[in-house]
Amino acid sequence: VSAPFVPTVEREAIDLVDPTLRAYNSELLQISGMVLRLGLERAMQGVSERFEAMHEVYLAEDEALIKEARAKKHNAIEEQKAEKEEDEELTQTASEDTTVSKSLMSFAKYMAKGVKTTIVSAVKTIDEIVSNDEEELIRPLDPRPLSFEEREAILLMRSFCAKPSTPDADIGIAIADGFTRVMPDVSPPVLTRTGVVRGNYARLPKDGLEAYIHQNVVRRVVLENAREYHEFIAQCTTLTMGDLSAYIQENGIHFEEYDFVRFLKWWVKFNRIRPCYQYGPLIKRHISFSQLNATEPRSLDKIYYFRERNIFTDDDLPMPDSVIALSLQENIGTRMLEDASLRSWFSPLPVDVWASFISQQPIMTQGLVDDAEARNLVLSMLSREYKRQYRYGRAEGSQFEALMRNLLSD
Repeated sequence: VSAPFVPTVEREAIDLVDPTLRAYNSELLQISGMVLRLGLERAMQGVSERFEAMHEVYLAEDEALIKEARAKKHNAIEEQKAEKEEDEELTQTASEDTTVSKSLMSFAKYMAKGVKTTIVSAVKTIDEIVSNDEEELIRPLDPRPLSFEEREAILLMRSFCAKPSTPDADIGIAIADGFTRVMPDVSPPVLTRTGVVRGNYARLPKDGLEAYIHQNVVRRVVLENAREYHEFIAQCTTLTMGDLSAYIQENGIHFEEYDFVRFLKWWVKFNRIRPCYQYGPLIKRHISFSQLNATEPRSLDKIYYFRERNIFTDDDLPMPDSVIALSLQENIGTRMLEDASLRSWFSPLPVDVWASFISQQPIMTQGLVDDAEARNLVLSMLSREYKRQYRYGRAEGSQFEALMRNLLSD
């Protein structure tokens, strides 16, 4: 009678029917849930301290491995081009966010499912990662293997995901009640790219958004090895375009040329899966980028047009600064720039806008002999457009003729 702990029955048949034993056993189960939570908090605190000490090292390793993957991808593309050219030559020769209060029922539902028993390796080799451009847009490069701290966190998160041992759901609810009651207003801890945070502050990767937001975002490899903990116990929410928009508004975002091209391709791909055109103008306003060999970064908000290749056929034609560089357009693809998700960003360069620009340039106003070849390109372009406008109708042709007379009259 005086024993501090009186087991009422074996765990496989815990009595939750008799009113007295039900209250006693339920409280014991709740205590076990409290112990689980306190143990988890202490263990994750240790993980947090060790991860913080190594964070800068992991960032540098991430950058180095991504550069290696991109270099390997570039070399593979060049090899494919060379092989294609050789094949063509041979052919020619021959012939052709949530609240903590939800975690109780979520935990109970989880208890009826169970968890994986082994850690699966979600890290692909660099060869596998770079072999599919479309997949890489939605699953960004993340070739770094799990760190010691991440493996430790995965083991902890799995250890505190108890597997169901009885058919009675009340047992899971009682444990979950104790798990949440000990710290009712605090979400369980989660390891993200930037350290350990509370689950309601963490975000899960979604459709490539994680390539542009790192703060408090869980690595995909960590998520895939402890999905039950993140989704059912910590109640983490997935990233949304609203998160990206808020992040860019607050911090801005700058891209090197490769990353800028990738971002535009990703934006088109993402909007085909989850249309969110309304964020486009706001996001564009806060993006800057640097081109190769350029001295100054450029604001994307000051670029409005792209070339229509069937109209502006000569690559050497001078263009206003509001037109995206031809090298970028070729890397992105004209069809991408014409996509519905980018209509609020770019439109085809109107000939009258270009004509107004070119008529004010020194090659047209100074009449220097050295500029004769460039002037001939311009006049040839205007002549082709003049004929094209007349094919649309006499009124259109007459309007374009009047515009040219006005611009070139001096």
